[in-house]
Amino acid sequence: VLFPMGQLDSIAREVFDDLSTMGPNRLFSYARILLHGQVVFGMIGCLTMVYGTIHPGQVACALFGIVAIDLRHAPLMRSYAWLVTFLLVLDIVWHHFWAERLLRNFTGVQENQEMWWGLMVANTNKVCGFGMELVCGILRLLSIPLWFMLWNGSYLAGHPNGGGVGGVGSSDGYEVPTVVRQGYEMVTAKGPDEY
Repeated sequence: VLFPMGQLDSIAREVFDDLSTMGPNRLFSYARILLHGQVVFGMIGCLTMVYGTIHPGQVACALFGIVAIDLRHAPLMRSYAWLVTFLLVLDIVWHHFWAERLLRNFTGVQENQEMWWGLMVANTNKVCGFGMELVCGILRLLSIPLWFMLWNGSYLAGHPNGGGVGGVGSSDGYEVPTVVRQGYEMVTAKGPDEY
């Protein structure tokens, strides 16, 4: 064991204390960067030829997270916070079932009959299938503390007055919309000329 349990607890508390001093604007911008990384690496993962059906779903979920952050829609952001936790469990399950098969080239391609094609498929599956899933899983793991801090800081709940987190033109360099949408108000929303 590298660290005794008491030391691990103090390290975890120190990391969360450091994250909580960043402020919501910086946390949202880091979460956005990690989401964009998941989209890029997930799209590369879509190039895999076998066992890669997880990638399109993960790209869609990351795009959902980007939209939730951009709209500052509290229910969508809370939904994504739960979803990223589920996706991390799904990453572990996927690696349990498919990682060894991809790394050992058990992909169903007969390499002895079509050597060049077989090697190309095997290497594409290793890089695009296994590699991109591993990278996206690490990005999701890194985003869990950010979403945890945003949730516990009540930044995913919105403000009672409808104001955005940090206000427009905040000093952290991340422009925040003025409205935090709570849910069904878009059904009865007024147009720009109706106010």
